[in-house]
Amino acid sequence: MKSKKCVGFLPWLLLCALSLTPFFAQAVRSSGAWQELTEQTAAINGTPPQADSVTIPVYQGSVQLRSDAANPVDYSAKPSQFS
Repeated sequence: MKSKKCVGFLPWLLLCALSLTPFFAQAVRSSGAWQELTEQTAAINGTPPQADSVTIPVYQGSVQLRSDAANPVDYSAKPSQFS
């Protein structure tokens, strides 16, 4: 009889623990910035950095996709088709 009470109690305990998990994850996320930059990039070998970002060309087959606009891609496209 005692084991049936224990077995019935375990699902409720598991349900309570799983329902509290999102609250703990949100608390960790809101605790602060993941990474704070405290200093700027300095010159490397006397050459100061000149770019704020970089654009890498992406090709779908032999067609280069535009980086400044949304590109229509067929829903059946596979990752191996991109380079």
